[in-house]
Amino acid sequence: MAKPIDEALLQEILPGSSPIMKFRQSGQRHVWRCATAEGKELVVKVSNEWHETQARQAERILKQHDHEIRAMQMCDSPHLARLLDVGTLALGDGFVTFYQTEMYVPGSSLHEHIARWKLSSNHRPDYDMNALATSLAAALKELHRHNLVHRDIKPLNIIVRDEDGLAVVIDLGIVFSADFTRITRPEEGSAHTPAYQSPEQARRQRELGWESDLFCAGLCLYEAATGQHPFPDCSTEAEYCAAIIGDSHAELIPNDLVSPNLCKAIDIMLQKFAYERFATPDDLIAMLSN
Repeated sequence: MAKPIDEALLQEILPGSSPIMKFRQSGQRHVWRCATAEGKELVVKVSNEWHETQARQAERILKQHDHEIRAMQMCDSPHLARLLDVGTLALGDGFVTFYQTEMYVPGSSLHEHIARWKLSSNHRPDYDMNALATSLAAALKELHRHNLVHRDIKPLNIIVRDEDGLAVVIDLGIVFSADFTRITRPEEGSAHTPAYQSPEQARRQRELGWESDLFCAGLCLYEAATGQHPFPDCSTEAEYCAAIIGDSHAELIPNDLVSPNLCKAIDIMLQKFAYERFATPDDLIAMLSN
């Protein structure tokens, strides 16, 4: 009989660890916050079980792209939650599970911050837009330095850190190398969220560069600045794809929350074609710094 995916399994992944809480169980995986024997806090993400015949190909991909996984582990930025380990674990009866561990970041997701702002009577959110944008740009710069593309940058994957209010991008386990090969997500289907995809992803392009992440970050910053998605009338994947490929977003107007340069930067980030966006992360950072 296959072992259940529960807290006891965590001991095989992190011997001596103690679970602090279970965040959620999504359709694809279980997520725990744990304390190691040394007192460090980590996030452990465990996939649903896979039959070993289905999992062999994904295991081969992990082995073939070990150097890209090491690159993810080498990403060194205070604005990226460092990926610590990726691997498989036998459950018995021919079933295996995939897991990853990354550093825990104390804070709340940008999604939660925006939701609280929309429900409150405050005219301003509890985050600083320029600090959010510059720290998100720093995360993109570090991924780009290692030739990696995240592919699922969205408000749920951006933590606003309690310590200083800066952004930290999490969930590096779905990162792809920029040579367009799937690395650490064995699940079938696209590694993106329909409402937060780039035009390249909406067109189902396999070859993505950092400009795809740049567009998705622009979607997040637009929503953080206004409280609503750039394409608020969409609800289905098909509607989002059509709007992201073909529709123009409403113009951002500078105000006491969003500076003229930040408005211009977000507009450039949301251009429909990759070549129309910033050429490098440093170009984005330079505009935000003015």
